[in-house]
Amino acid sequence: MVASKVGGSVQLISRQGKDFTHRLPELAKAISALGAESATLDTEVAVFDRQLISRFEWLRGRPEGDVATPPMLMAFDLLELDGEDQRKRPLRERRQALEHLLKGERAMRGWSRRIRPRPTWAGARLSG
Repeated sequence: MVASKVGGSVQLISRQGKDFTHRLPELAKAISALGAESATLDTEVAVFDRQLISRFEWLRGRPEGDVATPPMLMAFDLLELDGEDQRKRPLRERRQALEHLLKGERAMRGWSRRIRPRPTWAGARLSG
């Protein structure tokens, strides 16, 4: 989902081009409160059940009983900031700017940091 803010106007647009702004008012409010005149973020929205399993299908019709978390916006990249295209900047710089922009914003429960893969033993053969 692309989250964008221009002045007081906010849009949350899915990768299929559907507008989710009015379906996710708490996230739209959080984007509106960002400390920038304009910003465009590459994000994902997640809702988790009581077993903390992400339920993307619940974004269409949000059931009340089984939801363990409010919708959360997870930002991955900063595409535009205050009228400047950020995509030409190195990813590290964009991520630092994104972290600074989101600092203290609770509705966006954190931004996606680079995760180092853990070694896995799946499919490993033991000899001996």
